[in-house]
Amino acid sequence: MLLPFLKKRKKLLILFLCSLCLTQSLAAEKIPVIAHTPAVLTIAQNSNPATIVEQARTLYQQGQFQAALELLQQATDAFTAQEDSSGQAQSFNLQGQVYLAQGQPKAAAESFAAAAIIYKEAGDNQGIVKSQINQAQALRRAGLYRRALATIEQVNDSLTEEPDSLLKAIALRSLGITQRLIGDLNDAESAIEQSLAIAQAQNSPEDISAAYLMLGNITKDRANKAQERSEARETQGNFQEAIDYYQQAADNATTPTAQIEAQLNQLSLLGDREQEFTEEEWELLAQIRDTIDQLPLSSTAISARINWARMVMEQENRINVSPQDIAQQLTLALQQARELKEPRAEAYALGQLGELRLEYGQLEQAEENTRQALIVAQSIGASDIAYRWQWQLAQILKEQGKSAGAVAAYENAVNNLDILRSDLVSVNRDVQFSFRDSVEPIYREFVSLLLSEEDTSQQDLAKARKVIESLQEAELVNFFRENCLTANPVEIDQIDPKAGVINPIVLQDRMEIIVTLPDPEAESGDRK
Repeated sequence: MLLPFLKKRKKLLILFLCSLCLTQSLAAEKIPVIAHTPAVLTIAQNSNPATIVEQARTLYQQGQFQAALELLQQATDAFTAQEDSSGQAQSFNLQGQVYLAQGQPKAAAESFAAAAIIYKEAGDNQGIVKSQINQAQALRRAGLYRRALATIEQVNDSLTEEPDSLLKAIALRSLGITQRLIGDLNDAESAIEQSLAIAQAQNSPEDISAAYLMLGNITKDRANKAQERSEARETQGNFQEAIDYYQQAADNATTPTAQIEAQLNQLSLLGDREQEFTEEEWELLAQIRDTIDQLPLSSTAISARINWARMVMEQENRINVSPQDIAQQLTLALQQARELKEPRAEAYALGQLGELRLEYGQLEQAEENTRQALIVAQSIGASDIAYRWQWQLAQILKEQGKSAGAVAAYENAVNNLDILRSDLVSVNRDVQFSFRDSVEPIYREFVSLLLSEEDTSQQDLAKARKVIESLQEAELVNFFRENCLTANPVEIDQIDPKAGVINPIVLQDRMEIIVTLPDPEAESGDRK
């Protein structure tokens, strides 16, 4: 039986396939799905550098990233000694791909930039373009959207007078992806539409599918903005248009992974209607699960499993899917994430397992999974993941009656959100959650817990007031889509000690008012 407070809470929809899926891959040499191969590669001694690069490529495809990087360093040194600029550039490009797969986008960007410099010295314009497209992708993965935009704008400027080609379509798509991430939806749509037109003229279903997928994402962003403004008609129109784009992306997909991504995005929008899935939509989810089970071990397969489980967990009335089915997919995703050394995916899988067990009242297991997820997220400095599981841990501890632990967990989540506040507008929109559903409730739940005792301490009153003020700042940042609050905060009663301050606080089940009086004997405030 589901816990009552979870029935009321709209669960987070985690869509972090974005940069892992093949449809998003912009590598000049397309990054393959990293399949698990148990065979151990024997490294030939005294091989020429070209052979070493191929050996490194094989290791990369097997998921042996560190070994691949060590070989690539050998190859780069050998190419440099031979003054073979073409070989150097190829080695740097593959090195960048390995760094991306390893979750080191900044290092990847440096490798791709090095390749671009070498190509420029050699006068290889196509090599420059491909390397800079890769560089822009890596910069996006690192969250450096403005630098990514500058890089990809330079690429497209260089291609303006060039005849249409698939490379030009990919460059325009990369531009549109980047513009979307910084919120320039109209410019992003224009770039993607140009990319789509070229892809259609070149008869490339893969690039057509990728363009439709991105048009769906852009339109989804518009729908989300309209929803936050409570514009029902515009919201519904944009949602339907995005669903249609995702359907076209699925229809043109040339790989199972591309098709799965489009279908999952489509179903995520259907779930946003806050209605239960139809029987046909449940059948589609079953088909997606069957397809996922046939995928080779890869980052994409892991992400798809987690997203499938997330999609099912969004629905209260689950048709032909048991909790054991969901747990099985998440457990397999966890095992694969550990095998491929994908800590972000590992943290997601663990946390989601914790959420599943929380739903069914298995509080001890839920706490264990959630704490494990937190340890993994914190080990890689992933505050954007950690705050979600800190929130979940707080709910678990609260349900267990461990108020002190719950307060500490809520406080950690809020502190992480305050640190991330400047990134609320720049975080990748494929993983960005609705402010209303995934940020605001944390603050209000924390305040509700602080004020739950009749005889609330002055310290907790002051803390509750500070938390609500932080929420108000976050609301402004979210509304303006810009971190417009750069001044140092000063308490009102410090500006005017004779002034009283009234803080009305709307909570889920009640309204609280914190009154700070000008009377020096009431230093921290009274509560009504």
